[in-house]
Amino acid sequence: MVDVRIARMTIGDYRFIKEHVDDWWGRPVRQLLLPLFFHQLGRWSYVASCGSEVIGFILGFRAQRNPLEAYIHMVGVHPRYRRMGIASNLYLLFFSSAVLAGCGLVKAITTPANQASIFFHRSLGFRTVGAIWDAGKNVFVEPHYAGQDDPRVVFVRPLGANDLFKWDGLFNDGEDVSGREECLS
Repeated sequence: MVDVRIARMTIGDYRFIKEHVDDWWGRPVRQLLLPLFFHQLGRWSYVASCGSEVIGFILGFRAQRNPLEAYIHMVGVHPRYRRMGIASNLYLLFFSSAVLAGCGLVKAITTPANQASIFFHRSLGFRTVGAIWDAGKNVFVEPHYAGQDDPRVVFVRPLGANDLFKWDGLFNDGEDVSGREECLS
C-alpha cells in the first residue's frame, strides 16, 4: 500500500504539475492549467503526494454563474499510481468542499472519445446531459460546448450530506488547511 497524502495545492505543486502533466496524459494538455486556477480559484485545488513526489491533483471551483454549482476543471494522476483510488479520493474531497460551501451540484466535462473518463465519472455517480444522444458511446453530447463542432460530454452529479468526506474535522469551510495533510492509507 502506498502512503498518499492530500493537501491544498501550493504554487510549487502547481509549477510541478504544469511541467509534468503532458507526460502524464501522453499529449499536450498543459495549456489547460492556467495560473488563475492556483492564484484565484485555488481553495478547492488539491494535490496528492507520496513522500515528496506529487502524484495527483484536482482543480476545481465554485461556479460564478451559479454559486450552488461546483465545477471540476481537471484531475490527473501519475500513470504509475493509477487505479489506486487516488482520483476517487480527490473527487470525494472536492465533493465535501462543495457541500460545505452550500453547493448542491457538481459538473465536469470530457471529450466523447475519452471512454476512460466517461466510465470513471459514471462510477462516481455522474450522469451525462446534452442535446444529442450518442448511442455508439452511450452518452449525451453537447455538440458545440467547446466551440463550433467541438463536442463535450457534460457530467452532472447532485451533492448532499452523504458526500461529506471524513477527514477528522480538518477540512471544513471555515478553516484554512494550507499545509495540513491527512493520510489516505
